[in-house]
Amino acid sequence: MNMKNLRGSIILLIAAVIWGLAFVAQDKAAVYVEPFTLNAMRSFVGAGALLLLSAVTSKIKKQPLIP
Repeated sequence: MNMKNLRGSIILLIAAVIWGLAFVAQDKAAVYVEPFTLNAMRSFVGAGALLLLSAVTSKIKKQPLIP
């Protein structure tokens, strides 16, 4: 197995673990929070994570975040 194939498999495994844990978290949170509120919170967390990832990536590549 070459290194590129191993790296791809590890990334897929990490994605599956995160996805699986998200289902458990949603199940537990649905008891306390309304569905639309839960969906909005998930969207804000996702948007924040993407913004953070974009900012870090732009710093690494030394390019402005907003051209």
